[in-house]
Amino acid sequence: MCVKKIITLILILAAVSTCFAQSEHKDIQPHFGKSNANNYLGYIPYISEYMPIKRVRIVLHILQRDDASGNFQENPQDLAFINRILNHTNGILKDLDSVRPNTKNIQRRVRDSRVQFIVDTILFHQDSKMYDFKQNCGDYNTHIHDTFLNESKAFDHAEKLYLKYVSNNPDLSKKDIDSAINIFFVEGGTWNGRGMTYGLFNKRWIYILGSWYNYKFSQFAPDHWTNGLTLAHELGHALGLEHPFDYCSCKDVQKLSKGTTNNLMDYWPKEGNAMTPCQVGTWHLGLSGYHGDVYKAVINDWCSFHQNESITIQGDDTVFFDGDRKLLGDLTIASGAVLIVKCKLSMPPGGTITIMPHGTLIIDGGKIYNACGQKWNAIVMDKNTHFLFFKIKSSSVLQIYNDGSFIDSENGILKMEL
Repeated sequence: MCVKKIITLILILAAVSTCFAQSEHKDIQPHFGKSNANNYLGYIPYISEYMPIKRVRIVLHILQRDDASGNFQENPQDLAFINRILNHTNGILKDLDSVRPNTKNIQRRVRDSRVQFIVDTILFHQDSKMYDFKQNCGDYNTHIHDTFLNESKAFDHAEKLYLKYVSNNPDLSKKDIDSAINIFFVEGGTWNGRGMTYGLFNKRWIYILGSWYNYKFSQFAPDHWTNGLTLAHELGHALGLEHPFDYCSCKDVQKLSKGTTNNLMDYWPKEGNAMTPCQVGTWHLGLSGYHGDVYKAVINDWCSFHQNESITIQGDDTVFFDGDRKLLGDLTIASGAVLIVKCKLSMPPGGTITIMPHGTLIIDGGKIYNACGQKWNAIVMDKNTHFLFFKIKSSSVLQIYNDGSFIDSENGILKMEL
C-alpha cells in the first residue's frame, strides 16, 4: 500500500512539475511588435556584452613634401605616436561619457559604442604640390591679415588626393580601396585640430589637419589627445552623424549653440566623449548595411569562429535581438533567461546555440543563419523534463512564430544532458 502511495505521489509531482515547466514563460505571447532591423532602436548596446564589436578597417595616408619632410616619418617613434592617436580614439568609444547638459532627460547611458577602428595599412606619399592645405585651400583676409580654410576648396583638394592616391593608385590593393575608410593626415602650418569627411554613412575619405603639428610644435606637444578626439569626430560623420548644432535626425540630441555640449559631434570648447543612445544606434545601423557604403569597411571576422567572443544571455534577462547581429562565438541562453530573435542573426562557422534548462529561445519572425555561406553547428537543448530522486529538472524551451526560421545548421536540434 505504501509503495502505491509513493508511486502515486511521484506521478502527481511529475504532472505538477511538467505543468510548471510549460507555463514558466506563459506571459510571453507569439507577437512582440515589428522588427527594428532598419531602425536605430534595434542597435542600441545598452548591455554591451550582447552586441558584438564591429571592427572597422582604416587605411592611413601620410602626405609629406617631396623630400619626405613636413609630416610623420616611417620610424618607430612616429609610428608609436600614430598608434597613440588611434588608441585614444578607440578608448573614447569604449568609455562614453554621460551627455551634458542632459536637456532631453536621457535615462540610460550607453557606456561602450561597440565600434573599434583597426589600422590595416599606413602609406607615405611625397607630394610638395598637394602637401600644404593652407596654401591650396585657404582664403586670405586682408582686414585681419590671416588665412582661413575655405571648406569648398578643402573638399575639392581632398577629392583630388583620394583620386590620386586611392582610386587611381595601382599599388593599392582592392581591399584598401573597396573595404576601408581612407584617412589622410595632412598639414597646413598652424592649422590643427580640424578635419572633414566626404559624407554621412560614407567610407570614401576623411582628412585630419595638423596631427604632426600637434606632435611637434603645439602648446601641449606631443598632443595625441586633440588628434584622437578630432579623428573620432570625423569618423562619427563617416558613420552617419551630423553636428548637434545643425540639423540632427536623432531626437535625443538637443539642438544647442555650437561648442556648448560634451557631445562627440559638437565643436570646441566643450566637445567631449559623449554620445546619445540614438547616435550609437545610428552608427550600428549604417555599419549593418542599411545606409550608404560605410558597412563595406567592417571586417567580416564573423566568418570564422572566436571562442573568446561567445555570448551568454544571463539568467532573469529578457533580451530582444530586433536589429541584425553577426555573432563571433557561441551563444548560451542561461537558466531563467529569454532571448527573442526578430532579426537576422548570423552564427559563426561551427558555432552553437545552447538553451540551458529553464532558458527560452523564441524566434519571432527572425532568421538564424550563417552570413558567409558556411555551416554553424546546432541548437542544443536539454532533454525532456524528468524526475530523478525527487529533483525536478525543466527542459529548455524553443518557440518559433511568424515564419521564423533557422537554417545552415549542420546538426539541427540536439538534445543532451545539460
